[in-house]
Amino acid sequence: MKRLTLLGIALCLPALVAAQALSKDEIGGKWIYLRIVAEDYSLDVNRYIDFKPDGTVVTYHTPDKELSTATYEVSGSKIIYADEKGAQHWVVLDYDSNDLSVDHQGAKMFFERPPD
Repeated sequence: MKRLTLLGIALCLPALVAAQALSKDEIGGKWIYLRIVAEDYSLDVNRYIDFKPDGTVVTYHTPDKELSTATYEVSGSKIIYADEKGAQHWVVLDYDSNDLSVDHQGAKMFFERPPD
C-alpha cells in the first residue's frame, strides 16, 4: 500500500509543479520562441516575443522587425494569448526565469530568454 501511495504522489508531482500560479511580472519581457513540437511534427520557430506589462504581445521576425501584435493575460498556470484568430489557452508546463514551455492543444511550445 505504501508503494502505491508513493507512486501516486510521484505521478502527481509534475502536475503540481505546472499548477503554480504565475503572474505578468514573471512572464513579462522578451523571449525567443524556439520551437513547437506536436505528435506529428516539430518546427523551429525562432521568433522574438515581447510580453509587455500592459497586456500586449509583440512578435518580431528579427529583433528589430515587428511581425504582429496580440494580447495576453495570465490566469493561474495559463497564459491566454489572443490575436485576430481568437484566444489560445497555453498551459504552463515548466517555467523558470530563463525557460518557459507551454502546451497548446497537445503541441508543446518552447521559449527562452535572449542573452543580454
